[in-house]
Amino acid sequence: MGHCILDAISFCGGFGSKIYAGGLYDEKLKKYRPSSVRSGFPDLVFCFRGMFIGIEVKQKDSQSTEQKQVEQEITQAYGLYKVVRTYDDFSKWFFTTVVNRKESKWN
Repeated sequence: MGHCILDAISFCGGFGSKIYAGGLYDEKLKKYRPSSVRSGFPDLVFCFRGMFIGIEVKQKDSQSTEQKQVEQEITQAYGLYKVVRTYDDFSKWFFTTVVNRKESKWN
């Protein structure tokens, strides 16, 4: 689903990326190396018309305490944050709240 979301954002002129925060197993060292990405950071981040937007993809579970904290920090900084469970959730929100927004103030 993340790739579909990123494709939609790109098609509309935005720029974004999936953020992998899970860390990696280092074969050479034979050990797990934790990610340098902050815990709770959204799965997808992008810039659209100068606005920072974080998308958390949740298909079954709920937001962690860290994810809720990051959501609060993003919105306090006037960024947008959305938890989506399906592509339709994202699509309805993105095209009504973000793409079709006329005002220069987002919040």
